Amino acid sequence: MVETPVEQGGRTKKLILVVDDDCDLNDLLCTVLEDSGYDTLPALDGMSAVALMKERRPDLVLLDYMLPDINGVEFFGKIRGEEELRETPIIMVSARNDVQTKIASFSAGARRYISKPFENEDLVGEVGKTLMQHERSRVAKQYHDEYGISGDYGNIDFKDEK
Repeated sequence: MVETPVEQGGRTKKLILVVDDDCDLNDLLCTVLEDSGYDTLPALDGMSAVALMKERRPDLVLLDYMLPDINGVEFFGKIRGEEELRETPIIMVSARNDVQTKIASFSAGARRYISKPFENEDLVGEVGKTLMQHERSRVAKQYHDEYGISGDYGNIDFKDEK
């Protein structure tokens, strides 16, 4: 049976883990996301964020690349060994705008990369698109697993294997 949002951890609002060591920016990000209908969970460093991911299982992580304890790429290394966390979509946010950092972030598994400074509306839009794509892929995979329907999970282009 395909899960509904209420069956996913008993919540209907999506939970966003906001990881940024700048307290003011973290507060602002949480406020912007909450005003857009999301629940938020703030973290000020990478290891606290990993612990919160294990405890609360957020629907998405908004991750600053430069944290005091680990960088964004190292963060991926901490969660990718955890079966229940590895599929969580992560959007990297950084003041670093160089190509090497972007490539490293995408290679590690970031779904999107947002450069600081950014417009709040753009950030909320990227969060919404990422959550929608992730949900479509999750449902398509679930249908595949339950009914043997195959196809392109990203575009939901189902093809019968018969």
